[in-house]
Amino acid sequence: MKYLVVVASILAIAAADTPVTGNWALYCGSSCNGASQVASGTLTSGNLCASLSSPYAYCRLEGDDFFRATLSPEADCGTSAVTISPGDCTNSGNWLSHTITAML
Repeated sequence: MKYLVVVASILAIAAADTPVTGNWALYCGSSCNGASQVASGTLTSGNLCASLSSPYAYCRLEGDDFFRATLSPEADCGTSAVTISPGDCTNSGNWLSHTITAML
C-alpha cells in the first residue's frame, strides 16, 4: 500500500510539471461556414495583435478551450469589438485585426 501512495505522489508531481500546450486557428470569410484559415498559432506564437489581409464579415476561432480571439474593426486592434471562444463565430462585422489570448 505504501508503494501505491509513493507512485501516486510521483505521478501527481509529473503531471504538475507537464507544460500546457495548445494550438489555435482563426477562420474568416463571408460566412461562418465558408471561412478560410487566415491565422494560426500556439501558446508561444502568433498571439500579438495582427492585421488581417482584408476586411472580413465573419470570423470563427478553433482550438483548445482556453484560447480567446478578440476581433477589431480597426487595423491596429484599437477597438475591442468582440471576443469569441473556440467554436464561436462573430456576428456580421468588418473585422480588420485580431488578438489571441490564452485564459490559463
